[in-house]
Amino acid sequence: CYDYEDLESLKAWADRINQYIWLGINKNTEPYFVGNELDLCVAYDWNFEFGTQIRTPAGKAEYNLKYHQDELTHDHEIKFKRILADAVQDCVMALPVDLRDFVVTTIPAVVQDQNKISWWLSNFVARTNYLPFIGVSLTKPKPQMKSLPLQEKIRIWRSIYEDSSWVIVPNELYGRNILIVDDLFQSGASLFCFAEFLKSKFGAKQVIAVTSVKSQRDGDNT
Repeated sequence: CYDYEDLESLKAWADRINQYIWLGINKNTEPYFVGNELDLCVAYDWNFEFGTQIRTPAGKAEYNLKYHQDELTHDHEIKFKRILADAVQDCVMALPVDLRDFVVTTIPAVVQDQNKISWWLSNFVARTNYLPFIGVSLTKPKPQMKSLPLQEKIRIWRSIYEDSSWVIVPNELYGRNILIVDDLFQSGASLFCFAEFLKSKFGAKQVIAVTSVKSQRDGDNT
């Protein structure tokens, strides 16, 4: 991103990106993934302040938009969306990647769920950065996975991607550099499985991801 002779600019960039959470496989996901499924993955902040039960601003926004959006006033909904939009855009701007040849997508969902916060955020990132958004649709709802152990989540996602009747992938996604936008990184199962699918079945060149928050809970929900 910078001329390496300009050490002050390089230091300023390094100081900035160290504010964010750079993610990869860990002891929980290492048995199931190679590690090169995602070329880069960054989250803006944790969902909770460490040592407290207080949600970070981004964590509070993500939680309310995901679980209580119907109860929010219009002003609160706009406020929380702005917090998450700024968070993911900050992450995008910190990426040491030229995004001009990228397309934006998010975790696949059935049409009726494509109004959820991750789809809104990914469309926002696409518009803001003048990139095309290409959504991947599911033809039927995926099973509820929130309470499942990590191994079972990975098994379900992989079985979905192995069944061509379950996933509708536009041809425009084939062989591209892809930026996945999501609202939350917990175990990473959904992101790593999607990136694995895009590279192995659709010839994606680079797959990178940005998320608004990282859960302090790393592995299973159980």
